[in-house]
Amino acid sequence: MVNIFGKGSKTRTLIINQLLWQEIQKLPRSDKTEAVFLSRFGNRLDRHATHRMVKKTAERAGINPHASTHWLRHAHACHSLKNGAGVELLMKSLGHSSLAITSRYLHVQPDECTSQFINLDDG
Repeated sequence: MVNIFGKGSKTRTLIINQLLWQEIQKLPRSDKTEAVFLSRFGNRLDRHATHRMVKKTAERAGINPHASTHWLRHAHACHSLKNGAGVELLMKSLGHSSLAITSRYLHVQPDECTSQFINLDDG
């Protein structure tokens, strides 16, 4: 498990397998920040930069133009619930302050996740 300090000054707990953690540790580091993912200038990537990266990547891939960082966050929640993650773990992972907020994802059925809107067909 890894604790991450993120948006809203909230700490999130993530379960990361050992191999992924080892790969993350190999990433370049900066003297300017403790952030894991850096800009080409060695600064932390802010949420606006990440949003632009997701939008551009979705456009290049030809997938749903509504893809966004929040869209990916929602997909993470859907797939976690579908694959048996506990609601309390998901709440911590998403950085929610209460189960009431996380419960918004509970109505979602596996076939209703945002992944159904990703078009992987060529035509």
